[in-house]
Amino acid sequence: MPPELLTAFAFNLGLRTLPIALFAAVGRHSRRRSYRVALPALSLALLATAGAISGTTAELGATMAIACLYFLGASLVAHGLRGRRVREALPAPVILGLCLSLFLVLPAWVFKRSVLVPVVVVGFDYALSAYSYVVTKPEQERTWHTSLFFVLVDPVVAYRKRSVAIQRNSPRPGLARCFGGLLSLLAAELLLHIIPPTIPSETFGSNLFANYPLADYLLLDYLGFLIGVCPWLALHYLGVAGAASLQIGLLGLLGFQVAERFQRPYLASDPADFWQRYNRYVTDWLKYHVFAPVAGSRLIRSAGGGQGSAWWAGVSAAFGLNGLLHVLCAGLLFGRLDIRPLVAFLAYALVLLAADLFKRLAPSPRKGVVPQTAASLATFHVVVAFGGYLLPAMGGL
Repeated sequence: MPPELLTAFAFNLGLRTLPIALFAAVGRHSRRRSYRVALPALSLALLATAGAISGTTAELGATMAIACLYFLGASLVAHGLRGRRVREALPAPVILGLCLSLFLVLPAWVFKRSVLVPVVVVGFDYALSAYSYVVTKPEQERTWHTSLFFVLVDPVVAYRKRSVAIQRNSPRPGLARCFGGLLSLLAAELLLHIIPPTIPSETFGSNLFANYPLADYLLLDYLGFLIGVCPWLALHYLGVAGAASLQIGLLGLLGFQVAERFQRPYLASDPADFWQRYNRYVTDWLKYHVFAPVAGSRLIRSAGGGQGSAWWAGVSAAFGLNGLLHVLCAGLLFGRLDIRPLVAFLAYALVLLAADLFKRLAPSPRKGVVPQTAASLATFHVVVAFGGYLLPAMGGL
């Protein structure tokens, strides 16, 4: 089984938690002085544990620290773009391109392939957060320190434009979330040792799922496809959900109430509900910065389209941009153009549009256990097909 996957999770965790530990050590965002020492120590302990589990070496740890310093510097540059003249002079796509170049393209060029996966994964979030921070009109002038905080520590703030209130709460919920996140990483390693050996493991990227192409899913080996794909989907979810829990737990210890990133997506009742539960940070970013501007644009209104047409245009634009962003990430990871992420997200958008059309034309379904179970099973198959087609292009991430 590929140990690089768990090492990437540990490195990903470090790039997300070290900035939090840094701000805790500075103490500017904490009313409890004890957190200035306790939270950085806890962060280092969690990193050491995750590193021991994944086999992360001292060299990788040093590279992680350098990557954190790079992102700190990139956030300072983003702070310089926040001026009013820049926002008014540059259109939004140009600003997004600058943020992607700063947090994705340049790090992929600077850092070597052994750490490229977590750098690109974390840089993806940081780029979106930096864009939100640059284009959002500030209620008050913010210093470079608050810019670093919003971009690197709590991207939900920049996504949702909400104020942050520091609360005096018990440390138990935060510690429980940290412990739960660590258990998720442990479960990911355990799953690595029980994944069926039929999936190729000689490489961590391009050959993943090679035995289960889309044609087999559609025509021949449906059960084999499920057996081969579902463990990898579970492994992916345990990794990203574990890192998110650790980040939320550490912020909770500082008193910040952070929105959930993953809200039990495996309980989704329909394809649209899945995206209300899975990676809500990116979903909210797409809603605010892509869906809403497109659905409410003058072009849509002048075309005479109703609310349904505006919704369709917004969904298509949001999923299309998400697919292009994943194409960019895949290109940076593997050095080749792969349009499968774009195809996967556009296909999922078509599923949402078809479901919306069905709801408009079909009579209201009866409520009950059987219809709800059928809808959940249909959603499960849609998500598995989507993940089984997308994850190979993304190297299993």
